[in-house]
Amino acid sequence: QYARAGLYDGATFFRVSQNYFLEVGYLGDWPQDSPNRKRQFSLWPIHAEKSDVKQERGVVSMRQSADGTTSWYFFVISKDNPALEGKHVPFAKVVEGLDVIDKIADAEVEGDKPKQRIEIKRITVQ
Repeated sequence: QYARAGLYDGATFFRVSQNYFLEVGYLGDWPQDSPNRKRQFSLWPIHAEKSDVKQERGVVSMRQSADGTTSWYFFVISKDNPALEGKHVPFAKVVEGLDVIDKIADAEVEGDKPKQRIEIKRITVQ
């Protein structure tokens, strides 16, 4: 629903862990001229549903908060990571463009923040 509403258009990969994941959802990173800065979105926490889906390369998951809910933050697994299994909510898998995931994972970072902006232009759900 968030993707279809355009919530992620202009959002960035704000965390790029060289070890295993690429995270999106910090909405303060929208460009200053983004129309999303003027829009109203209904953002609410959703109860996290546990899954036994493996956290392997290409899996897309909602990040689970300490209170057992998810919000609009999601991450893409860039390297298999069994340590995350059962802790977050997998809902999709990248089936084309894994080379792009690899390029993002290889971005130069300070800590886990990319030195250059890595922006999502538009997300489509099929």
